Amino acid sequence: MAITISVICDTFNLAGGMNELSSLIGSTVAMSLVFIAGHCEALRISIWGAVALEDFFLLNYTRGKLFMGDVSVYGGGYFLAWLGILSLYQMSA
Repeated sequence: MAITISVICDTFNLAGGMNELSSLIGSTVAMSLVFIAGHCEALRISIWGAVALEDFFLLNYTRGKLFMGDVSVYGGGYFLAWLGILSLYQMSA
């Protein structure tokens, strides 16, 4: 599981350098987790994450002056990786 989380975080970091593409990918992943999660605690958390990443993307899309940085990109990847694990765990329980 640790290798999977590490790969997800590194994937977001690679996409972070391309005009903050990681925020668009992150919001898409969070919204897909909304549809997967159903009615559980992960639903509200994934909506918050999707809204935050989508707002950042919309504010930064044309100008590209804001930079998330490595810490924010890794944090977003880590957040979404554990959110996916949480939603799968709650669906199976």
